[in-house]
Amino acid sequence: MTSITASMFSTGKYSDLLIKCKGKEWKVHRAIVCLQSKPLTAAIDGKFKEAMTGEINLYGNEPEIVQCMLQFLYTSDYKDGSIEVMTQAITNAPESAETPPWTSIKKRKVAKAKVVKISDPHELVATSAFVSPSIITYENSAAPLINAKVYIIGDQLDIQALKKLAKVKYEALVSETWNSDSFMTSLELLYKETSEDDRVMREAAVKIAGQHAKELCDRGEFISLCK
Repeated sequence: MTSITASMFSTGKYSDLLIKCKGKEWKVHRAIVCLQSKPLTAAIDGKFKEAMTGEINLYGNEPEIVQCMLQFLYTSDYKDGSIEVMTQAITNAPESAETPPWTSIKKRKVAKAKVVKISDPHELVATSAFVSPSIITYENSAAPLINAKVYIIGDQLDIQALKKLAKVKYEALVSETWNSDSFMTSLELLYKETSEDDRVMREAAVKIAGQHAKELCDRGEFISLCK
């Protein structure tokens, strides 16, 4: 079913609702979008102009974030711009017929092991090294802020499943990108845009900040947030 709804989103075929945001438009389907959001349902079923025109303008948001939200409603996932990277430790091993024929595209040093960062596992080429189990890391320091904004729009439109996914993505990213401008901005945004009753993302952000408080104290914006 996901592949079918994903196709409906990409093509807009048989759409019966138009979502607008700052010059960008999406042809969507009420049966998919409205059934997952009570505020959107109310706008279409009520006596508002949206019900008459068949158009909803989310002008208070950003097109990129609206895109993430709609993508989730159709596919149960969204792209936040992060790059998932497999990091694999390489150790020297005698060549043999059983030696895995793998090597890296990019290399970096971590502790005493050689580490491989593989953006695409299918790009591996032959080597005589032994590859240990992979560890997932993430690249793109801007993604935490995107996920924070996705969480906020999920809260605005009462899409609880989207909020849960945004939190999972956010936590995975900030564990790697906690010393970034994006994390600092997301921390401030979450305190401004989420209610006192909804502390889930705030607590996730504060937990990471607390774990790295010593290093973050070198950042002026972090000190300002703590005051």
